[in-house]
Order: sequence, then structure tokens, then C-alpha cells
Amino acid sequence: MSLQAYLHAFRLRWLAILLCAAIGLLAGAAVHFVVPPEYTAGTSIFVGSELSGDPSAAYQRSQLAEEQAQVYTEMATSARVRDQVAQQFGVADPNDLRITATNLPDSELVQIEVTDPSAATAAAMANATRDAVVGLVGRLDDTTPGPDQPAGVVARVVQPAEPPAAPSSLPVLATAGIGLLLGAAAGVVVALAQNASRRRVDSAAGLAEASGVPTLGVLGQVRGSRRAEPPELFAADGALADGARRLRNTVLVAGGGRSPQVIAVAGCRPGDGGSTTAVALARALGAAGRRVLLVEADLRNPSVGRLLGLDGGPDGLSGILAGGVRTAGTIRHRAGIDVLVAGAAAENPGDLLSRPHLRTVLDTLRSGYDQVVVDVPALLAYSDGGSIAPATDGIVVVCRCDHTTESDVRSAIGSVRDVGGRVLGTVLAMEPAGAAGRPHRTTVDSGPEWTEVVRPPQPSPGPQPSPGPQPARGSQSAAGPRTPSGLQG
Repeated sequence: MSLQAYLHAFRLRWLAILLCAAIGLLAGAAVHFVVPPEYTAGTSIFVGSELSGDPSAAYQRSQLAEEQAQVYTEMATSARVRDQVAQQFGVADPNDLRITATNLPDSELVQIEVTDPSAATAAAMANATRDAVVGLVGRLDDTTPGPDQPAGVVARVVQPAEPPAAPSSLPVLATAGIGLLLGAAAGVVVALAQNASRRRVDSAAGLAEASGVPTLGVLGQVRGSRRAEPPELFAADGALADGARRLRNTVLVAGGGRSPQVIAVAGCRPGDGGSTTAVALARALGAAGRRVLLVEADLRNPSVGRLLGLDGGPDGLSGILAGGVRTAGTIRHRAGIDVLVAGAAAENPGDLLSRPHLRTVLDTLRSGYDQVVVDVPALLAYSDGGSIAPATDGIVVVCRCDHTTESDVRSAIGSVRDVGGRVLGTVLAMEPAGAAGRPHRTTVDSGPEWTEVVRPPQPSPGPQPSPGPQPARGSQSAAGPRTPSGLQG
């Protein structure tokens, strides 16, 4: 992973890192108050040589003193000394004694330290350890060497052990700081582990690599799209419309030698932008002069009507599939395209979409339109997509930028292929502004009517005939919606 990929993973999972750091901070502070304080007491022994006028003899005695200091150091932590001190202080296991002894290189000073929860006990144990060492190695004398000591070598107590006034354990700020660092490190590990197991698609190239199919287009995220009205969301000069035009061009060649005619559009999961992509693609196809029908096949959570500013009404696809409604009169015209809304809510939308009549309806609609765009429910949320996909020429899988995981992309595509459906490609939706190197913008149209109208070239200036009567505001175009002959009422 690159540095940018790491930073991106941390940005997406900053809350997990912050939570782990907070837990580590509290745990570190709790350790200070829960664990009893410890005290370390020490005593020092100097092993030196007697003064002598002979330089050669003085050097030899100095070498012997350094060797003797090493012997004191080794004996201080020996099992024999531990057993003696443990018996003296009633410690059951001699290995529980925390005794350390150090002798710096080329030094004749031996430092013995003992750590214990009691300051007085630590000092007493340090002195007892010193006495035990001296008793084993030789008699500690301030003036003359003992019988077991090398001639000319003396050992003196530099400083006896005293009860320490302050504990040697870390203060609360230190334990809390260590806990904070360890917690933050654990949070980073968790973030990287989550990123490895649930990597999210954040670019067209990454989506193509994860899906194994071409990325057909990228749709930018419109600021305030949740509150935007249809004219604002689908502004002709906005980033959404521009991405839809690019998507239109790639979809038309996605079928190889023949452009797909019935195109299904579905998100991986709810909220990935499947319905918005279907509307944007249908409008872009219509703006190119093609005869387009947008079918709202999401009977569970229909949103095409809302996006186009159309009332759902009782008549729609659900009534046609149930057999009680004919197509005549149910297809409506809006924004340069024909629209077949979902219709009345169905009690069993999954069973309704599984009926063979769905394929018959879609096959009949082919005769009246260049392209039929079908808005399909989220593939991983419901099984409806598996019923619709085989009846189409292919499906476009919509993935939400920085939200859809790579595993979800593969699962959604696999669910289509498992039922014999064809995947035309993927779309990366809701890409943040500026992520593709260009700003995402939208412009609000001035009027409430936003149906695209292609006007012929204006004649040269001159007397103009007076306009005839105008249709009422919101009425359908003069041509009206097309109804295939096979579905006439």
C-alpha cells in the first residue's frame, strides 16, 4: 500500500483509532491506581586494593579487585543467596525476590538493589543480600582483608540501603501515556486489518480491479443531493449530467457489436445510488435523441417517481405484472423520456417480479424504444435482481465511492452471473468533489418545468406568426408517451 492508501484507510477508520487510544489511556491510568506502588532500595560495595609503593604490585592488586567485584556481582543473584534471604524474610518462593546486581566494566563498585511493595522491606532485603554475599565470598572488613580474599584487596560499604521516600514505579502520567501510545498502535493495527478485509472502492481503476469488469462511468456527488429537488439534482450542466453522458457513451458500446437495448441498473446495497444512476442514464440517452423508456422495477422502495417529480399513482408495473392493468395510460412522459413507475405497493414484490410475464413485458417494450432502462432493487439486499437480470440484455452494477466494499462488488456481480445474467460493467457513484481532478457543481434551473426540449434552428428575423394556444403547465408533450402495439389496452 502507498502512503496515500494508508492515510485514506486511517481517514475512514479514525473513530476506531480514537476509541482504541482512549481505551489505552484509561487502562494505563487504571494500572497506576490498581497495581500497588513499588520501592527500590540499594546498597553499594567498593572492592579496592590497599595502597602500596610498588607500582607493579599495586597494578596486580587492582586487577584482583576488579575480578573480586565480578564475583560479588554474580553471587548477589545466585540461588544460594536468594534462598538465604527468602528464609530470613519468610518468602515462600526465592524466585519471587527481585534482586539485581551490577558492576560496570573496569569498575570496582558493586551496586545491589531490591524491589518490594514495602520501602522498609526493600531496604532490609538489600542489606541482607549484601551480608549474604560477603559471607559467602569473604569477611567484609573496613581495614584488613578476610582470609578468603586475595591479599591486598579490601571491600567496604559505600552506602547502606535506606528505605526510599518515593516509589520507583512509573507515575500516573507515564502509565497513561504508555497506554495511550499502545492503544493508538492497536487502533492502527485494527484499522489496517479492517481495511485489508473490507477494502472500499475509491477510484474507477480500483473498482475495475476489484470487479473484473470495465468501469463504465463515474458520477460525481452533488452537494446537498439529499435535499435537492429534481431540477437541481439533474441540472444539464452539473457533474451528475456530465458523468451520465460519459456513461451513456460507454454503455452503448458495452454490448460489443450491438448496443444493449434493455439495460438494468442496480446498486450493490440500498443507498449506493442505483435509482439516481438509472434516471441519469435514461435522461442522457433521451437527450441524445433516442427513444427511451425508464421502468421502475424497484417495487420495494420506489424512488424514480420522486426523482422525476412524478406521483406514483395506483397504476404501474406492479399492476401490469399482476394482470389487472394494461400498459396503455400507465406510461408517462417526463424530462424527454417515457416513464413506467412502480405503481401500487405489492404484497409480494419478489414473487411478482419472478413471474414469466416480466420477460414478456420487457420483450414487448423493445419494439417501441431504442433503449429500455430498468431500475432494479439492490442486488445484495433482495433477490429481485436475480429475477430481472436474465430478462435484460445486461446489468450495470452501481457502487458508491468510499462506501461499497470490494467483497460486496464481487458478491453482487456473482449473484447476477449465478442466475445467467450478463454484467455490462460497473459505475462509481457519489465520487467526492474534486476526486477526479475536476470540481463537481450543479446549477438550479430557473423554472419548475425541466423537460428537455430540442428546438430547431430559428429562422432569419422577419414577421413571425403569432403563437397558437400553449398546453397547460406540466402537461405531456404533443407526441405523448409511446405505447408498444403489443401492450395496447
